[in-house]
Order: sequence, then structure tokens, then C-alpha cells
Amino acid sequence: MINNITFWCEPVTTLKNIRSQMNDGGKIALTIQPHEKGATDETSEIIGGQLSALLDQSGFTSIEIFIKPTKPNDTVCALGIK
Repeated sequence: MINNITFWCEPVTTLKNIRSQMNDGGKIALTIQPHEKGATDETSEIIGGQLSALLDQSGFTSIEIFIKPTKPNDTVCALGIK
């Protein structure tokens, strides 16, 4: 899912629903490239922490954060496993 979790009203509830439909061992990837005014590469790092917390609260494990250098700001991807 790319650049859409910020529009979810209840991201933890939504992620729990997604998780309930996944197979054991299934992976989810949440990706954001911040593009709002004033966003920087540091914004991507902060968002990575937020995505990690959302996945953790939703019951995902083995959470990893990856940062890819992109322009105008780095892209962050959070992976979790059911």
C-alpha cells in the first residue's frame, strides 16, 4: 500500500482487519514518500517509526523499516509479518 494509510480514519482497526484475512506468515508492506510542504528526509524517518508502531499495535511481528533514497524526499517502507 503506497501513500494511502494517512487517509484511513482508524489505521489500527483497518490493519487488524487486513491481518485477520492474511495467511499465517503473510507479509504486509506500507510505503510512504512524504511530499507535503516542508517534508524532508527526516520526515521519512519519523513516519517509519509511526508505521512501525501501527503495525506493532495491530499484531504484526518481525517489523522492519527500510529507507530508499528518492527525490524530493526519501521513501520509507515498513514490513510486518502475521
